[in-house]
Amino acid sequence: MAPNWDLAFAVVPRVAAFCSLIGSSFIAYEVISDVKKRKKVYHRIMCGMSCFDIIGSICYFLGRWPMPADGLEGFGLSGGIGTDATCKTQAFFGQAVVGTVTYNAVLAVQYFMIVNLSMSETTIAKKYEKIMHFIPFFMWIVTGIIGLSFDSLNPAFFNCWIQPAPVNCAAAGEIPDGRPPCERGYYAPILQWAIFYGPIWALIIIVTIIMASVYASVLKLEKANSKYTGSQASTRAQSAKRSRMVAKQGLWYLLPFYATWVFPVATEITEMATAQYFNPMVILVAFFLPFQGALNFIIYMRPRFIKYRKKHQSWNIFYIIYRTVRKSLCCFVADEDDIFVSGVGGTTSASRTSDQDDRESVVAEYNRRISIEDNETNNIQPRKNSVTFADGDVHVEEEEKMEEGVDVEG
Repeated sequence: MAPNWDLAFAVVPRVAAFCSLIGSSFIAYEVISDVKKRKKVYHRIMCGMSCFDIIGSICYFLGRWPMPADGLEGFGLSGGIGTDATCKTQAFFGQAVVGTVTYNAVLAVQYFMIVNLSMSETTIAKKYEKIMHFIPFFMWIVTGIIGLSFDSLNPAFFNCWIQPAPVNCAAAGEIPDGRPPCERGYYAPILQWAIFYGPIWALIIIVTIIMASVYASVLKLEKANSKYTGSQASTRAQSAKRSRMVAKQGLWYLLPFYATWVFPVATEITEMATAQYFNPMVILVAFFLPFQGALNFIIYMRPRFIKYRKKHQSWNIFYIIYRTVRKSLCCFVADEDDIFVSGVGGTTSASRTSDQDDRESVVAEYNRRISIEDNETNNIQPRKNSVTFADGDVHVEEEEKMEEGVDVEG
């Protein structure tokens, strides 16, 4: 039985877009609702990226609905219930995906500033963050306006995009072969590369170079630290570890980045070489192109997942995933699984007790042990941050930093 491509083109992008919409909404909600995370550049960048992805995911979820019904006839597809205006609106907002990719580059630049340039959070926030958020917005608006100006935002396979119209017309740079010239989107094939694939692949190359530089810097730092011994070596090792964890989390974000864009560009290159589309490849595009928000969510939650896995080795994998996601939805007070204190000079832990006094005694004991260790070592070793205490919860700041995508183990 032949595949029902019409149904596949209608369903696949909506499923992927829905998952992406949920993942990006989780990230945005968690950052907006958490005072600590709102103060961090990394989390604000992830929130901005997620907001752009939410816009793109909604456009992909709408699929063919905004298209005019007669705009699908040449594709042999169905499902359009809109007008030319709704189609152009969807395509314009769909260009927000260019802004999402630009945010990936912004995130890479932030990692570069931290690791390679040793910039502080305050410096990045005061001097560079505003332009970091402006550039993705600029890329979206400018590319969208260019598409509108050339009347190139028209019905495509599974949503409105940069496409000549009507179907099977002769666009700029194409041999007519008896086909009539395009009434709209005559320069669409050129614009597909000028305002979509071109900028995206330029950004992919830039991100790859930046992250390679970040990782090379970490390796160079570790090699230099190997020359030191004693307390100086310990201090430098802590710095190297932090840089390594920053670089590792940044490299993880490359995976959804590449997974999202390898199939669209491969499909476009194939179409240019053969003058035809292959439905299986288009289906891969229909799934992965709207799916980046879901993949970003997985990477964003990775530090928390690792923290839970290390602290609670008796938990099975599914319960760890449940706890990781659950914490995004609600800030549960005095949660027994989050009240965990790693002891000094051994492996100890403090379980949740039913009253405030017991929790305070745990905090006091932990800080007392740290104080003793500091005195015994004459403050040679860097002092661990004390346990902080708010809303009835006990946390170790070192562990909280893991959720910033900075001090990440694993």
